[in-house]
Amino acid sequence: MDPATLALLTAGGGLIGFLLSVLGAGGSILLLPLLVTGAGLSTREAVPLSLLVVMLLALGNLGPYLRRGQFAVIPAIILGMPALAGSWIGGSWVKAGYLSEPVELGVFAAAAAIGAMRERMQHSPVPRHRPAAVPMTLNIALQN
Repeated sequence: MDPATLALLTAGGGLIGFLLSVLGAGGSILLLPLLVTGAGLSTREAVPLSLLVVMLLALGNLGPYLRRGQFAVIPAIILGMPALAGSWIGGSWVKAGYLSEPVELGVFAAAAAIGAMRERMQHSPVPRHRPAAVPMTLNIALQN
């Protein structure tokens, strides 16, 4: 690996780790473009590497929240099980070749755009009210 790519990945990894720990999100949104454009990996190589790095970051950042008791188990299971099933389905589609690299990147870009719009809407000046029937821990889990 050439020194420029090594420096880019090192600096990018530090920034992504910082943002993931501060914001609780952003790992894949930032990491995938860094791996594809910065390191020159194909999407097929970058996606699993991105998943591994984000998993390691998430596990590392989870410890302090567990120690402080800031972990909502039920919402995590409610969100996690369907997400796990969805990831297996998506992974099998990619492996089977049902999704071309441009389609994968298009889905990624659409998801990033939706996330950005959602973030902008959350910070809009129009007051939004939280439904009374949804517990605070579920809302926190759904926002992360």
